Amino acid sequence: MRGRSTRARADERTDRLQRLEEEKAKAEAERHKSFIGKRRIGERLYSLVHNLEPARVGKITGMLLDGMDDAELLHLLESPEDLQDKVREDMQVLDNAK
Repeated sequence: MRGRSTRARADERTDRLQRLEEEKAKAEAERHKSFIGKRRIGERLYSLVHNLEPARVGKITGMLLDGMDDAELLHLLESPEDLQDKVREDMQVLDNAK
């Protein structure tokens, strides 16, 4: 009987480890998917910001990517006026930081 309970505990531990590995793999895939999405958004934003402020395009694009979630960034891609406002706002931050 004792052998069974030890075996059962070992099986439970193995099952838990397998579930954890599966969850870890899913989380990693989700992070990769998010990274690819953010990268594509960043590439699109870069070209739009370049048209507005070519001298600081990298800095401003980075500020946008770091400070906003994907939904907000997608909104900026669809709204030129809001993008202009946000670029102006980030320019002020950069100017005040000097």
